[in-house]
Parts: sequence; structure tokens; C-alpha cells
Amino acid sequence: MFMIEEDFGRARGCNQHHTSHMVGNIGGREFAESLAPDVQKLLLSSSCRPLVRKKVALCLLRLFRKNSDIVNVDGWSDRMAQLLDECDLGVLTSSMSLFVALVANNHEAYSSCLPKCVQILERLSRNQDVPQEYTYYGIPSPWLQVKTMRALQYFPTVEDPTTRRALFEVLQWILMGTDVVKNVNKNNASHAVLFEALALVMHIDSEKEMMSQCVALLGKFIVVREPNIRYLGLENMTRMLMVTDEKIK
Repeated sequence: MFMIEEDFGRARGCNQHHTSHMVGNIGGREFAESLAPDVQKLLLSSSCRPLVRKKVALCLLRLFRKNSDIVNVDGWSDRMAQLLDECDLGVLTSSMSLFVALVANNHEAYSSCLPKCVQILERLSRNQDVPQEYTYYGIPSPWLQVKTMRALQYFPTVEDPTTRRALFEVLQWILMGTDVVKNVNKNNASHAVLFEALALVMHIDSEKEMMSQCVALLGKFIVVREPNIRYLGLENMTRMLMVTDEKIK
């Protein structure tokens, strides 16, 4: 255990990277008790390389999932807000995976991070500072978009009017910008984002106009020839009808 702690403290990124990978794979209670503070410290280190921080975030996620009673995340709201401001999309995506687990466990502790999530969606929807390697068939980081919208669904509602308005604009952009195309890979990515957006619209009890727009969009998916898309369209139409009838009349 001493040698592992030493590797986390060394400046050489390759040692920290491999050690994070090993600790995350094992994820035992002994590792969580002894190493979680070192992992947390390394994740927040500004001198740590992005490649290492990505792996460290996933390592901490693994430790938290397996040992949530041991890994101390009290007071981590400000630290998560700092991580959600990350410019590197690789680190941000890994941090968002960690954030989803944290809000699933206790969303109230991270309510201050909600505007940060909306800002991430705004950044992606406008394709601002999205490197080519994180653009999949013209879609800006669909994995991060899905994770961020999933995190928002753990919060009961969006109270702040400015944040709520910004979120609705992003959702509107997603609804208007998604269609069925011939490329299967692009369809899979864009529809993953779309259906997560639909789930978020239903969750936040959106306005009648947006709900009606969702129903009209789902109607297009129901009549396409691709069976998987038709199934997803029917499934989400059923879910939307179960939410409320009044908003779509």
C-alpha cells in the first residue's frame, strides 16, 4: 500500500496513470480507506496532466460506487463546480460520470452545480471550443451531452428563471436539430442525445408548447421504416402520454 501511495505522489504522469487504473479496477475497501484522499487531491491538481486526471476521475468513481460509505465527499459541491468548469472535454466527461453518481446519491448537496450543467449543454449546443476528436459525425461530444442531461434529471426542478430559460433553449435546439439520416452511426449518436432530451423535458414538466413539439417529433419517428427507431419512438410516446394528457391537447 505504501508503494501505491508513493506512485500517486510522484510527478511522473505514467506512474499516476497506471496506479489509478489498477486501483480503479480493484476498488476494494482497503484501497478506498487508504487512497481516496490521495485520489481526490490528484483529481483537483492543476499540475496534473489531463490524461491522468481523466483516469483519476474514473478511479474515484469506481471507489465511490463500491465504497460510498467510506469515500468522504462531504463538502464536494464547490470542488465539483470547479471540475465542471474544466476546458478539457476528456477530463470533463470523466468528471461528469463522477457527478452523475454523486447526485444520484444526494442531489441536494450539489444544487449549486446545476447552472454549470446547463452551461456545458450551451457550450456543446453552440459547438464552442469542441475539438475535432470529441465531435462524432458532426455531433459535439454526444456522450457528454447524454451524461449531463441525465445528471439534471436527478434534480427535482430548475428554479432559477435564467437557468431554466437557457436549458429550454438548449432542449429546443436539440429537438429542432435532430432528424433521421442514412448513416447508422450518426443516427445512433443523435438519437441517444434526443431521447435523453425528451426524458429531461418530461422530468422538468416543461411548458405545453415544448411537450407538443416533442409529440410531433416522435410522430415522425414512429412512421420510419427502421424498426429500432420506431420502437424508441413508440416507447417514448407512451412515456410522454403517461406524464400528462393536458400538456399535449
